[in-house]
Formats: sequence, structure tokens, C-alpha cells
Amino acid sequence: MGGVQFGQQVRGYDETTITPFGYFDEVSNNIADINRLGSAFFSMTTEIALRLGTQMSASLFMDAGNVWRTAAEIDPSTLFRGAGIGVQLVTPFGPIGLDYAYGFDKTVPGWQLHFRLGGGL
Repeated sequence: MGGVQFGQQVRGYDETTITPFGYFDEVSNNIADINRLGSAFFSMTTEIALRLGTQMSASLFMDAGNVWRTAAEIDPSTLFRGAGIGVQLVTPFGPIGLDYAYGFDKTVPGWQLHFRLGGGL
């Protein structure tokens, strides 16, 4: 979980950095790639968008989510949170967008830029 391209999105985090064992940087050697996966997840997003013409929109959003090894471990009080702004353009090849989000629960909280291909307005 994390990022925007693979699995469940939580903007403000790199791809697959939210694991059943907590947050691990994308380049961390402290966790094997297979251990980044879980069997259960919970995620939610709230977003407000403003159309800036027929093919462009801008939005404010908040994401939260986590992943667990089993469904019995799900605990919605331990979600990783992110919030930010985004812009999206609809092209003949599909929508493309940029999101700039702050990851609140990373080891070192901070901003993350995401480039998106696909998804709805």
C-alpha cells in the first residue's frame, strides 16, 4: 500500500512502503519484498475537485489506509494518513495527473510528488 500506481493508493507515501509490519522506506533492507504484502487492507479517500474547463480539474484530498497480514488483525485506529493537492488533465490517451501530498505518519513526515496515469475525475 502507498503511492498511486500499484495496489491501494495512499498519497504522500512511496509505492509499497506501508506494510503489515509498519512503514518501511522503499529502499529499506530491513524487510523482504514479499513481506510488504498482506491479505487484508482498509483504505479511504475523501476528495473535492473543481473543474477548470472541460478537460482539467484541481482537487484537495485526504487518504488513509493500512495493510495487515490477516483480516483478524484489522485495526482502523492504526491508519497511515496523507493529504494534499492535485491537478488532472484528460487526454486522448486517458487521464494524467500530478498529486503533491504530505505523508503524516512516515518515519520522517514530508511531501511526496506523484505522477498518475489513469483514474477518474
